Amino acid sequence: FRIPVVDILRPEVFVSYQWGATRANQRVLKKLYPVIKLKTGLLCWMDVLGGMGVGQSEKAEMRKAVKNCTVVVVLFSPAYLASGNCAREIFQALIWQKHIIPLL
Repeated sequence: FRIPVVDILRPEVFVSYQWGATRANQRVLKKLYPVIKLKTGLLCWMDVLGGMGVGQSEKAEMRKAVKNCTVVVVLFSPAYLASGNCAREIFQALIWQKHIIPLL
């Protein structure tokens, strides 16, 4: 039986973004992710950097990550604003009264 690390050490920062057709947003956040970790010492959750495992439900894991975090870093883009999944993440962050740091 296997317990995911995120269930033991809960990330304080959830990174919310929309990949976009060229994945440019993902590349930007992959560079920002280690800076957040190193400068703040906070654990971060990002889907492609260990937040998601093979076969896990994307919606369920992201919902759990937003619920368990303290801060949500949001990279806003036209694709983000058009995404139903991103709308769900920001809505959950607002409902659970998370601190939101917008990046434009």
